[in-house]
Amino acid sequence: MTKEEVFARMKKNLSPSRIDHILRVVDTAQQLAERYDINPERAEWAALLHDFYKWQDQEAYAAALEASGLSLDEETVASQELSHGWMAAEFLQTSLGFEDEEIYYAVATHTTGRKGMSLLEKVIYMADRVEPGRTQPGTEELRSLVFQDLDRAVYVAMNQTLEYLLKNHAYIHPRTIEARNDLWRNITERKERIEG
Repeated sequence: MTKEEVFARMKKNLSPSRIDHILRVVDTAQQLAERYDINPERAEWAALLHDFYKWQDQEAYAAALEASGLSLDEETVASQELSHGWMAAEFLQTSLGFEDEEIYYAVATHTTGRKGMSLLEKVIYMADRVEPGRTQPGTEELRSLVFQDLDRAVYVAMNQTLEYLLKNHAYIHPRTIEARNDLWRNITERKERIEG
């Protein structure tokens, strides 16, 4: 399946605003891939498919998730916010034949992160967070930081997410906490003071 065919399929299930977001993430991911010397083709595929299953039709999505047979924890299954990345990663592997574990996890965990994130995973996580359509508090700071220090940008972004989730009494997935703490260790091992 070509990128054009994937894009045509996306248009059937996704809103125009979601499609616009995906295209902005692709563009941002390519800029970050160039900055961090990552294969731009791999970054483009991961960015293109990161929200492939962010369907408008919730009933159809739930049926597709159940039919997928994915073995996911209960909290991930219960939330499209957490499960759509895993669905898209599975599509990459089973329907598109990608056997690239790094792309798989860049797509699967783009909402939560995970311990031991690769450069590509961090790029997709941040491209989704700082694409030009995002207006959350702290985004401008992150747009500058992400081109200077990728680890620190992901760390700050995760802290912002955790603050938001705590303030709103929302569920925090353990993968996010593990990812944040892993980044904290990476940064402090560089003997740098953590700010922000």
